[in-house]
Amino acid sequence: MKRLLLLFFSLLFSSPVPDPLVFDPAPGTTLVRAFEHEQDLVLDSMSILMDGYEVPSEYLPEMELDIHSRVRVVVTDRLVEIDEGRPRVLLRTYDELATSASSEFVMIPGDSALEEGSATSALEGRSVRFEWDPEGGSYAVAFTEDEGDLPEELAEDMGLRAFLPEDAVEEGDEWELDASVLHDVFRPGGDLAWDWSRSEGMRGEIEEAHAFDGTLTARLTGIDEGVAEIELEGSFHEEDESEGDLSDVPVADGTATTFRTRTYELEGILRWNVEAGHVAGLALASAIEMEMRTVKDPDQGGPEYQHTMVFSGDWACTLEISAP
Repeated sequence: MKRLLLLFFSLLFSSPVPDPLVFDPAPGTTLVRAFEHEQDLVLDSMSILMDGYEVPSEYLPEMELDIHSRVRVVVTDRLVEIDEGRPRVLLRTYDELATSASSEFVMIPGDSALEEGSATSALEGRSVRFEWDPEGGSYAVAFTEDEGDLPEELAEDMGLRAFLPEDAVEEGDEWELDASVLHDVFRPGGDLAWDWSRSEGMRGEIEEAHAFDGTLTARLTGIDEGVAEIELEGSFHEEDESEGDLSDVPVADGTATTFRTRTYELEGILRWNVEAGHVAGLALASAIEMEMRTVKDPDQGGPEYQHTMVFSGDWACTLEISAP
């Protein structure tokens, strides 16, 4: 009898097991998702190689270079039908799509220059239907009211489902995430077809996320009033390449390729509405180190040329969720 009473009271007063962290919103749920990124970078050092020899630092110009960029993506999502942990049918309206960049250059002693640019997207104000094709394992995407060409890499998941654990977890539990889940954060909505053509200043300074390498640790720190708080932290790097620019280099011409490697030390909080079954918010911050190496392409005339610029700075991202 005594053992039965002890068991009864232990069950009565033990901590309840939290509801599982799963994507399971009610069909018809409508959410406004607002992503915002900001990045600030400062030039730390520069080096130049000519024909394989490093140019002595005393022959290089002394300069300062600051780069700032901002991205804002706001959509209204109507989760029409839910099936096996994903929307089967999703209607998305692109409410606000804006990106901007600025670069401030100071030569010591000498001139200074400020370049600014901004981009828009033809998707703003339009609505798209995503419908899951179980046989093809992907979403069919089309405009809801009119016709037109869609970007090839529009992404459905702006709800960060990839951050959830595969198994049930309790307070204090941790799980590992591949850094590839950050594609949904760095490129919310996928390829949004940014158009810089009307910008008189710099263009394309908002870089797309490419190959992420590294891991994140997620930790459930608690559930309060139906909302779970998940700590995120980790080190990772991202690589990409693009067409380089040698127009300002007096001793080199021809085509070039720019290779970028960014290293991040990230931490932040993901909030998940356990009762409603969808993300409730996100706040991330990271220190950045970036190496930008521009290399003259092979088989070009003139001497071999390479210049490397090393930057440091900060990156931050927020996701806010609200009702329409």
